[in-house]
Amino acid sequence: MQQYRDRSGLNHEEWVAEFKRLGAAGFAHKYDLDVRNVYKKRRMLEATFGDIKNPRNLDKNEPAKHVRKEINTDDLVMIVGSDAHYQLNTVSTAHVAFVELTKELQPDMIILNGDMIDGASISRHPPRGWEYIPALSDEMETVQQRLEEIEKAAPSAQRIWTIGNHDARFESRLASQMPELRGLTGTRLEDFFPSWSIYMSMHINFGDREKLVIKHRWNGGVHAGYNNVLKGGANMVTGHTHQQECKPYTDYTGTRFGVQLGTMQEPHAPAFEYAEDSPKNWVSGFAVITIRNGILMMPEFVRAHKPGTYEFRGELRQIDDD
Repeated sequence: MQQYRDRSGLNHEEWVAEFKRLGAAGFAHKYDLDVRNVYKKRRMLEATFGDIKNPRNLDKNEPAKHVRKEINTDDLVMIVGSDAHYQLNTVSTAHVAFVELTKELQPDMIILNGDMIDGASISRHPPRGWEYIPALSDEMETVQQRLEEIEKAAPSAQRIWTIGNHDARFESRLASQMPELRGLTGTRLEDFFPSWSIYMSMHINFGDREKLVIKHRWNGGVHAGYNNVLKGGANMVTGHTHQQECKPYTDYTGTRFGVQLGTMQEPHAPAFEYAEDSPKNWVSGFAVITIRNGILMMPEFVRAHKPGTYEFRGELRQIDDD
């Protein structure tokens, strides 16, 4: 059979193999082709190769790479924080507490549950008068510094970042405004934070068919914890609302937890001026979550108080100045 290369740069056998792996839409996207031309090429090649089918996995309800991280374990210690909205030239008590407890507990896994980046310059909120808005490059450098502090506290821990809506604005802004930059280094969060595995959600299977889902957000409002655990059918840990609570929900299948983590930023930080100095039902803190012998134990909350003071396991602790 005559071999030749079309605009995709593939010969016949390579083309068929790629189609079976990617499907028509995936093939067109990867090689920047019109999907109609992909289908035409498939019909032409079917005269030689027979029926060329889309890959079976496209018919399954499987998440794409970097969407979901799933593990199976019956013993796991995690420290989980959310909504740090890291600010230039300031460090919150909750962040320092996070670093201190990470160093003390040496957890198996560290999970940052979204909105580490504030992204004021690419925010959906309009500027508030003549307020100072930091450059995105300065924000990214600040987040890199804070995450490096966490990394050094427990170097052997697995590091997961479940992306939040503020984090997502970095890539979505580039994709919408400058799509021609697709694929270049520096256009993805992974390029700036190579020590962290970034996903949309974390799924932990444990015990007798139980599941814990950690993601930035789902249901919102004051009943988010209750609605998440009720509608999700699994233990759920979320951020986004900046509230902190554990809502147990018990039915015929057992007890599940709906956990909200709070915010690792101060509730009245400049990043939150869009709230117009209104009362905030928010808590500065995070959580330590443990699975032991296949049982999800009651989450342990950490709560920041006045600057330099936080509570954990019934004690008030002072930040170590060193």
